[in-house]
Amino acid sequence: MISIRSILLLVLLWIIWRLAQSWHHRVLANQQNNQASPPLTPQKTTMMVRCHHCHLYLPKEEALQFGEAYFCCEAHQRAAQQKGYVGTH
Repeated sequence: MISIRSILLLVLLWIIWRLAQSWHHRVLANQQNNQASPPLTPQKTTMMVRCHHCHLYLPKEEALQFGEAYFCCEAHQRAAQQKGYVGTH
């Protein structure tokens, strides 16, 4: 006849076995993720310009250009023109 101690020992061994399996699967998954990740490619750099009015830096593609000056919005472009900071070209 099987004693309670034997049953508890079997349950404990089964729990240890399951924990070891889950740990092993996590280690394998981490190794596969590290191998499967593509190499880092350099990011495209974007030319940044400064708003002539408020001095905010923004990508050149998003800026409004007026002569040699760049602006972040039309309001700043108009304000600079009204104050005479930039001439009309």
